[in-house]
Amino acid sequence: MNARTARSYAPRSITLMMTVAVIALGLLATAATTAAPPSTVNIVVSEWRFTPARIILVAGQTTTFRLTSEVGVHGIKSDDLGMAQTTITGSPVNVTFTPRRPGTYRLECSIFCGGGHTGMVLTVVVR
Repeated sequence: MNARTARSYAPRSITLMMTVAVIALGLLATAATTAAPPSTVNIVVSEWRFTPARIILVAGQTTTFRLTSEVGVHGIKSDDLGMAQTTITGSPVNVTFTPRRPGTYRLECSIFCGGGHTGMVLTVVVR
């Protein structure tokens, strides 16, 4: 390849490299702004307990609680976390929310369910 031929390829090479760079930056920007898919936490609700009884979440990450009642009618509600849901035996339900502020939140069963109702607590820790 002589000097003249090399000069004729140089502008095309630069154009190609710039095009690839622009496409790569666009893909990176799209990946950075795409939200993570919601995480799902399965919660079994039974007489006077939530299983698990403590859940750790990340602030700003959308989460779905899938509530399944083993016995009876139960509910959870938190104005701080922006959620409320009721579940009955045989009908699992989902509640999706995005915790905004770090902290520890105490969610109690929101529907009276018998003698152990007041001790029925789900602790949600948001980091």
